Amino acid sequence: AKTPLEGLWTSPKRNVPVRIARCGRLLCGQVVEASDRAKRRAAKQGVTRLVGEPLLNNIEPAGPGRWKGRVYVPRIRQHVGGKITMQGPNRMEVAGCFAGLICRSAVYR
Repeated sequence: AKTPLEGLWTSPKRNVPVRIARCGRLLCGQVVEASDRAKRRAAKQGVTRLVGEPLLNNIEPAGPGRWKGRVYVPRIRQHVGGKITMQGPNRMEVAGCFAGLICRSAVYR
């Protein structure tokens, strides 16, 4: 059965759409498009190919309306532990923490 996460989601600045789909038994999310500005910013952070970049990996259920997985953080060029929480039918929050100390989140629609 399809989960509420599966589909196309857009970043807060609406410049990086991410498609979440099945990757085997888990879910993953890849960048499907990016504005020129987003590509330049990613290149400054060492990401040479933003479109096609897997931003979310190993997503699995963690409770009602919640999932856990790995979130790619371009600034540090690493995947970190993350969580995804549905905040409504067309709204999800993606949060990731590095070393348990530095955390960031973004709301996708």
